[in-house]
Amino acid sequence: MRERNCSEGDVRSALATATGADPLDDGTRWRVVGGLDRGGDELTVVVAVEFSVVVITVY
Repeated sequence: MRERNCSEGDVRSALATATGADPLDDGTRWRVVGGLDRGGDELTVVVAVEFSVVVITVY
């Protein structure tokens, strides 16, 4: 997130406004698409769903 100048609030906003999610690999990781960061720019988030959601990367 630091490398892409992305805050936790941006990720939360992108997850809340996402339009879809695509499974990756074995279904424990998901690419969440169509979400917008707090500035209104599109933000894709990759998450792992285990005991809770863990953000792996954003772009």
